[in-house]
Amino acid sequence: VYWVRWFESDTDPRGAVPFLLQKFGVLRGEHNFRGYSVSWYDIAPGATFELAPPLNAFSASFGDQVALMGAAFGGRGYGPTADVAATRLPTAPADQAVWAVAQWARLADARQPLKVTLVLEDSAGMIVGRDDRPLVNDRHLAPDQWSGTDHPFGAYLLRAAPATPPGTYTLKLAVYEPTSLAQLPASGRDANGGFAILGPVVLTRADTPVAPEQLSVETALDLTWQGVRLLGRGPLPAELDPGDQLGFDLVWQSQGDGLGDLRARLTLVGDESAVEGGQFQHDGQPVAGYPVSQWARGEVLRGRQRWQTDPNLSTGNYRLELRLVAADGSTSPPINLGQITVTGRPHRFEPPSQMDGRTGARIGDFAQVLGYRLEPEGAPSPGSALVLTLFWRATGASALPYTVSVQLLDATGALRAQRDQQPADGAAPTTGWVKGEIIADTYRLDLPADLTAGAYQFIVRVYDPVTMATLPVSAEDGAALGDTLPLTPVEIRGK
Repeated sequence: VYWVRWFESDTDPRGAVPFLLQKFGVLRGEHNFRGYSVSWYDIAPGATFELAPPLNAFSASFGDQVALMGAAFGGRGYGPTADVAATRLPTAPADQAVWAVAQWARLADARQPLKVTLVLEDSAGMIVGRDDRPLVNDRHLAPDQWSGTDHPFGAYLLRAAPATPPGTYTLKLAVYEPTSLAQLPASGRDANGGFAILGPVVLTRADTPVAPEQLSVETALDLTWQGVRLLGRGPLPAELDPGDQLGFDLVWQSQGDGLGDLRARLTLVGDESAVEGGQFQHDGQPVAGYPVSQWARGEVLRGRQRWQTDPNLSTGNYRLELRLVAADGSTSPPINLGQITVTGRPHRFEPPSQMDGRTGARIGDFAQVLGYRLEPEGAPSPGSALVLTLFWRATGASALPYTVSVQLLDATGALRAQRDQQPADGAAPTTGWVKGEIIADTYRLDLPADLTAGAYQFIVRVYDPVTMATLPVSAEDGAALGDTLPLTPVEIRGK
């Protein structure tokens, strides 16, 4: 099938024709000349096309501009063409496209054209595929011009990155402003962490394995052992702090069938600059969630390594070393993946001698707020700034890097000033906290000029910046306080 378009054509503003051709066939080539574009596809004889099955109802709003009313998604089977039954299943070979359609409605704040980003995310929260395009299309009326009965839909296709391993992934959708690139906040039953969650998608083994030379790797490597070959790695962090996540990609190729289940052992080996204290060694699958025994001959796979380091890891220079480990405990020769410098911050264990207020409250299972200091002393005036320093005592490191929100509320509970950041403005992430240490964590809040005189309340919350879930707060005696820690009210004087 040949699809010919003139550059000013309005024949298919939604892009439904190429969407259907790629959903049910395979693109074989493209050519542009004299204002025309020609694409050609392989399509099964007698193919039946379906833009979408009946949509499932969804409830997700994006920044009071648009709402997702309904959606459907699916994949396709193996081979160059697909039928309706295969596309209705949420399953696709890892090298074939996943499709989605979404139906929209305008909300009260609709004011401009918007774009959609559709992502496939693995169980560790890493994005393996992304598609960005206009909400409906680039020639349709913008949401602020829709009537209350207009419910247009958009069609989207995305592919996972080459060498993505088989597994179950989550299909998510977000809306953003194309000029500022600011993502709109998502809310509603089907929203989580700024996204609408469409559902799980199963990627099976790629229809055609990617050729190693088609993959870009930062550093080529060559380790072959028991039928598995390491081809290279992606970028390594030049520096990391103790407790940080060590993240990078390894690219593998299977060179046989019936392989044994090997594991990858990663070790940070310090030179003379690294004093004793803490260590990093981790054994895990070369490709998380996809055991080596399931690899097919010739299969090329990208394994995303994401491991948390010891918060007690000492500063200094290290080499990152890899060995493959067999079930009988035998290991491959080591291979040097590269150099990493572990930086750090001083750890203090003495509480401050003076605090303006004491709480002793606990947040989550890793932190206690000993108290706080507020500057300047006395009653500040509208338009000035308040500096609040929280003093945390760590009971250990957290598994996730949490964000702290400090908010100033008026007597009615309305938010008047806010500052959100990782502790110490990112210099002391909660994943690097050492048991017993004291962290001084400072927040500057600029006061609005229209504040009236009176008492205002500081509150503190701690949350996961990905899911936006807040951590529970308990008083020093163990009494539950919900998810908010209130501090002593502060008096604001009039102008």
